[in-house]
Amino acid sequence: MIRVIPSLLALDGKIVKGRQASNNRVIGTIDSALRVQTARNVDEVALIDVAVTTSERRLSSYVSRASDFLRVPFTAGGGIDSVDEIGRLLTLGADKVLLGRRAFGQPGLVGKASRVFGSQAIMACLELVRDESGWVISNMPGFSTSGVSDYAKYLQDEGAGEILLFNKSSDGMRSGVAEDIAGEVSSALSVPTSYLGGVGSPSDAVKLAAAGVSAVVAGALFAFSQYTPNDVKRSLLDHGFEVRL
Repeated sequence: MIRVIPSLLALDGKIVKGRQASNNRVIGTIDSALRVQTARNVDEVALIDVAVTTSERRLSSYVSRASDFLRVPFTAGGGIDSVDEIGRLLTLGADKVLLGRRAFGQPGLVGKASRVFGSQAIMACLELVRDESGWVISNMPGFSTSGVSDYAKYLQDEGAGEILLFNKSSDGMRSGVAEDIAGEVSSALSVPTSYLGGVGSPSDAVKLAAAGVSAVVAGALFAFSQYTPNDVKRSLLDHGFEVRL
């Protein structure tokens, strides 16, 4: 079954949208965004704190609000770098936590977290950019190879229960998806692969599903276009993919 997941980027109590993980502009409040998702036929929600500094982060409060509003599973992410914080967010109601740059800087954290909380609670994010040599992981300090599939398999072996491919090069652009790297990684893994970045229409979701992705994550598509999660699901269903409607 292919999941369709709206992503909500939170900053200073507001929901923002940007391009290529920067230039954020306010598009609403946390509470209003959560109410919208509750009314829609979404499978899950991704709630990400995009504050730059630790002192600005309010992820725990966002998770508490999400627990009050949402009746579907949700993932919390943004700057998480300790087992204690992971436990706190799960206790507050998050179903999964998303680990990325800060977590990868803590050797062994993914593995330790998966042993304590179970791999189903741990999602690891690979932030991808495309340069002249191809795809490069931009949030992998201390790892010796730029091979995306190699690092994804490393995180899987460490205990991550799901891998999120974040196409930073296309973030917020609605310019199309990189089904090539999505297919390469998903075929190399035994855990689910999710994809975020550049989804501009339901047809992009179909391309990702055909590449083997388990979940299509989108932000700008649902904030700045006429498409709803149900539109994406109906297109997937029309192309033979199983969805929840």
